[in-house]
Amino acid sequence: MLAPESPAYHLQFCSRITSVLSLDRLERALATVVAQSPMLRTTINCETGVPLQTVHASWRPSLMIYDSSTLSEEELLERVRDDYEQPFDLAAHPGFRASVYCRGSDDHVLLLTVHHAFIDGWGLSLLVDRICCAYAGEVPDRPVAEYLDFVRWQERFMRSSEARRQLGYWESELDGVPSVLDLPVDRPRPSLQALRGDSVTFSVERDTTSRLVHLARESNSSLFRVLLSVCHATIGCLAASDQVLIGAPVAGRSQPGFADTIGHFANLLALRGDLRGEPSFRDLVHRTDAIVRSALVNQDYPFAALIENLAFPRGAGRSPVVQVSFALQRAPIPEMPQFFLASSGERGFERKGLTFEPVGLGQQHGAFDLSLWLARSSRGLIGELKYNSDHYCRPTVERYTEILPTLLARVAKIPDMSVVELFRIGY
Repeated sequence: MLAPESPAYHLQFCSRITSVLSLDRLERALATVVAQSPMLRTTINCETGVPLQTVHASWRPSLMIYDSSTLSEEELLERVRDDYEQPFDLAAHPGFRASVYCRGSDDHVLLLTVHHAFIDGWGLSLLVDRICCAYAGEVPDRPVAEYLDFVRWQERFMRSSEARRQLGYWESELDGVPSVLDLPVDRPRPSLQALRGDSVTFSVERDTTSRLVHLARESNSSLFRVLLSVCHATIGCLAASDQVLIGAPVAGRSQPGFADTIGHFANLLALRGDLRGEPSFRDLVHRTDAIVRSALVNQDYPFAALIENLAFPRGAGRSPVVQVSFALQRAPIPEMPQFFLASSGERGFERKGLTFEPVGLGQQHGAFDLSLWLARSSRGLIGELKYNSDHYCRPTVERYTEILPTLLARVAKIPDMSVVELFRIGY
């Protein structure tokens, strides 16, 4: 069930708290938030072969407290990473745990780990915000809708004519587009995905970012679609293909009332990059813009159901349909996207009297060959390129992260040059 022995489906918030911290208040805050969040009180049993969720009426989370005052920073990080990677027994316990590593009166490391079956990135930001509110003595507002309401809505949707229409859209949109990317890799692909990975961070200068924003406005598009166009062109160059698919997560909260609900709403859109006919980069942005607009109109059809219903071929050791993902991060707490890219050197944030500084734990596992995460910051753009370490060696990915800022600067300055010329840089 979602690779239970692998941390590939774990989400984490790891932070050094540099303000004075009351462990008793933190434990009460956790209990308050869990009491208001059914998905954090849910277990999953698979004895019959079909996952069955049970929402428990009550469950008091345990805050694990460790004295780490004598550990070096390297030893501390190793302990925290081991904690994060511990598998969940989802049949016996909910997929949520919290730990604090005590260094001093104003130096603690907080680790929140949640299984992806119960939460998405947006929900993780909501969780942190509600814990802070409860810690400050505020009673967090109950969400307008519960996750069970979403489950019921989705069940009705999947029986509707609208779902059939959206399935038809995706069937037409993806027809003829290769669902397996022939990306160059450093090692032979294993027959099964091991989901092991690592990541490399990088940054894009403020001037380049401003130019990219200007290009998006000139094109009546968005920064996300400009950056996605760069991804399409880069992957098309690497795979020697004029049509490519890149997976882009969406919040999945298009229905009213779910914006403040903790749960797993996120969906993945397989977004086509159309490089046929050697377009200029500006033309590629226009193509991508139209594709994204149409995809968003049809974003409610679940990606997992799409894979099942359209019977895409599966390559050995590859994720189905898309092997590369891209996200321009957003979150309810504005500082959270860059905060997750901790090793980028971004500063922390303050919330309800608690001061958080990032810890460079990283999200080191995942289902894709390559995943590019970007976030806006005061310095421009910061990024993290995650990779499957069964396929790639670190020096290869480091070279990609050196090339990407150069490509972004180039398309921002000369967007009317053909994509072929812009990306002829000798991978």
